[in-house]
Amino acid sequence: MYWKSFWISTIVFFGLYSIIVGIAAYQDISMEIELNKFDLNGNGFFDGEECTSENCKDLMRKLTSDTGRNFSIIIGGIKALIVSVPVFLVGLIIERLRNKNYTQQNL
Repeated sequence: MYWKSFWISTIVFFGLYSIIVGIAAYQDISMEIELNKFDLNGNGFFDGEECTSENCKDLMRKLTSDTGRNFSIIIGGIKALIVSVPVFLVGLIIERLRNKNYTQQNL
């Protein structure tokens, strides 16, 4: 009886979770690519002369100190759960009302 609501809320949960984590991963990768432009010798480390501009220092600070992006796996799950539970409950109520109306019409 409630399987339709369950599957709809499950799809909403995983869809929203994928969007949240995907956006955080995209931001992380794009910042890392932008930061790698400053790696002049290509060794993956920043020596003293490689990262002298303010833009490079700002990118490094954003990449290492963004806790929202780092915890997006946990926070994304919580936010997706907050949205998907009401979707499930509303779907469950709608299905019960439909079944109630269907049974009353058949009497």
